[in-house]
Amino acid sequence: MPEMSTDVDGPLLDVRNLKIHIKSFEGLAEIIDDVCFNLNKKEVIALVGETGCGKSLTAKAILGVLPSNAEVVGGEVLYKGVDLLKLSEHDWRSYRGKELSMIPQNPMVSLNPLLTVGEQLMDLICLQDQPEIALLPYYIRRKKLKKEKKAYDKAIKILEDVALKPAERVMRSYPFQISGGMAQRVCIAMALLGNPSLLVADEPGTSLDVTISKVILDLLEQKIRDLGLSVIFITHNLAVARRISQRILVMYAGNVVEVCDSDKIFAEPLHPYTIGLKKAIPTLIQKEMISIRGRVPSYINPPRGCRFNTRCDRVMDICKLEKPKLVNLEGNHLVACHLYNRR
Repeated sequence: MPEMSTDVDGPLLDVRNLKIHIKSFEGLAEIIDDVCFNLNKKEVIALVGETGCGKSLTAKAILGVLPSNAEVVGGEVLYKGVDLLKLSEHDWRSYRGKELSMIPQNPMVSLNPLLTVGEQLMDLICLQDQPEIALLPYYIRRKKLKKEKKAYDKAIKILEDVALKPAERVMRSYPFQISGGMAQRVCIAMALLGNPSLLVADEPGTSLDVTISKVILDLLEQKIRDLGLSVIFITHNLAVARRISQRILVMYAGNVVEVCDSDKIFAEPLHPYTIGLKKAIPTLIQKEMISIRGRVPSYINPPRGCRFNTRCDRVMDICKLEKPKLVNLEGNHLVACHLYNRR
């Protein structure tokens, strides 16, 4: 396992010029294009943007769980000084679940329907650091897990920590026997089992109704605060992003187009895309929905220059020729737009 840096002053995570391509039947899709951002210790940042802008794919690259048809063609993902993109699958076992963990978007799909909640939690506790084993030795090992009192008690405690009571009954339940909100809490419990330093929350609560989604968000906020976690929160809901994060990163078509403190980005959005997102938020006095015209461009044949130029009301000639750089204007307000690059 590569040695991690003990530098307390640098960022916990530093993503530099990340590029990801995906092979499809239509051709090569250039999804992630020079994404750069960092995450400090005990900081919560939110990745926001339309569906398909590359938020989840960026998170999967950080966790080393990209789909088989995806390839990282450039960049670095530095976690405590270690480039995660260069790790072997064997080294990754020392990171996933312990250093880095993830709360999936759809809990009912993420949980194994053939195993009880307790069996899945016990697997995480006891088999996380084990090398790959065949199916038969795995089931032989499984029988021994049921007798390990220490692991069972730890599983009970983590369920109680996420307000799942009585925990014993939840341990005996299969995923189809619990509600969506309970399944989301189980996924949160699994993500926190290894006491990670970095947590990726991929739109938790999106598949739930509004009331349960708020309960899950309240629970997650409490855990982030109590455990001092560093979090990448992925969402398309700007109001949720503003509530839970200190900084918001706005993504469009595989690019980070604006980065700023959560409150300031609402008060003074600069990028035309961010301004369009803010206008699209419904209000009580708004008579009709104000949407951004057009649609997200093709990743197989993306526009030259700024990828937003086909939808932007303030497009200039240079926007169709050169890709704007992410520049810092003032007060750590970063924006990638030719309207501001001349300052």
